[in-house]
Amino acid sequence: MNGDIELVDSTEPGAHFRFHFQIEAQKGGIWGRGIPPENAQVAVLSMQSRLAQTLCSQLEVLGCQPQTLMLPLEAELAHDILIADLCDSTYQHKLIDALSHLQGKRRILALCNMQCEIQHDPVFTQHQITVVYPPVTAKDLVQMFTDEHKPNSPEPANGVSPLRGVRVLLAEDNPINQVVASKVLAEWEVEVQLAESGKQVVDMLREMPEHGLPDLILMDCQMPEMDGYEATRHIRTHPELEACRDLPIIALTANAMQGERKTCLACGMSGYVSKPIQADLLQAEMLKMLVDKAAGQA
Repeated sequence: MNGDIELVDSTEPGAHFRFHFQIEAQKGGIWGRGIPPENAQVAVLSMQSRLAQTLCSQLEVLGCQPQTLMLPLEAELAHDILIADLCDSTYQHKLIDALSHLQGKRRILALCNMQCEIQHDPVFTQHQITVVYPPVTAKDLVQMFTDEHKPNSPEPANGVSPLRGVRVLLAEDNPINQVVASKVLAEWEVEVQLAESGKQVVDMLREMPEHGLPDLILMDCQMPEMDGYEATRHIRTHPELEACRDLPIIALTANAMQGERKTCLACGMSGYVSKPIQADLLQAEMLKMLVDKAAGQA
């Protein structure tokens, strides 16, 4: 393939693999007919040149000829499809203001950080903006072009996520795992709060009013300051957290050793899902925990 691969191994920080090769993008037909729509004008609005370049490259593979835009933005924008980068908090409010003054109809895809609160701005409803959490995949872009994808529109009754509106506290210290888990949960319309250590989980629960507690916790087992095992024991036994004593806690662990599930349950966790996370297994475990919780409260 005319490429190369490199391995650098050291005690600290460990093994590092790097590979590089060039392949030619397949031309035409790789996503099906009508993707993108013929003559569709696509624009990328971002104050980050590297991100804009990456998005444009992805769009070019889909057959688009995207244009890069920056502020100030013209109100009478000619483009049919707009991808707006709202990840940089420095420019968020200026970008939101620019979007609010847009005239005409178009599809808008907004890139937001997982903990970004700005997506509750009225402009998201006004322009039916679809929120996507980075990294943006080819699937995200293809959905933007398909007729079946209607931003923020209500789904039919038989298509409603069984986890819609469920409040989840995600305890995970790895940034990549945070993004992956958050994207999966967002597809199910789950409301996510993020904690990066067991200590932060305990602190957050201590400060929450009882009516504001999450419906369940997804707990990574290996975290700094306080790991998931210790955090769970603290939640189950500390008098100050009595309201959380029966809160479902699902372990997220990459430990494949025999007996790990038993270890998790012994410290007070309610369920167990191994990494890498398989979405169907995670959803099934979450639903089981919520059903058991409801039965216990009945």
